[in-house]
Order: sequence, then C-alpha cells, then structure tokens
Amino acid sequence: MLYQLFTKKNIEILKIISKKQLCIRDIAASIKCSPGKVHGAVQVFQQHNIINQKHHKNMILISLNNSKLAKLILKLIKLEENI
Repeated sequence: MLYQLFTKKNIEILKIISKKQLCIRDIAASIKCSPGKVHGAVQVFQQHNIINQKHHKNMILISLNNSKLAKLILKLIKLEENI
C-alpha cells in the first residue's frame, strides 16, 4: 500500500496541498497531469485519512489534514528534499 502513497505525482500533490486548498483541476494544472490522475491520488489519500475535502460552490477543495500520518509524510518529503 505504501507504493500507492509515494508515487512521484502523489508527492507533488501532497506538497501543493500542504500549502493551500485547491480543487482537483487546479492541482492537475499545477503539476501538469490529468484531473483523473489527481482524483485517483485523492481517493488513496482519503482512504488513509491524509486529506480534508471541503465543498465550495461547485468545487471540492482539497487540503492536507493535521493527522499524525500527514505530518510524518511531510517530514519525510522535506527530509528527502534536503538530501
């Protein structure tokens, strides 16, 4: 299951949503991939309780939650960037 969480695109998505809330299309545009790919990643994150989803008008805004797992993943990402 970890291989689903730590793909290159998923890490990029986590970095982006750790900074601000975005909808799926905006995330996809930011990392230059399809909204379907982002939607798949969002489903994986949801299964592991890593993200929050908030309905705003006709959009669903995605943000990182404050769970221990989410914080640990961000620490690992930052550690990897410093290597």
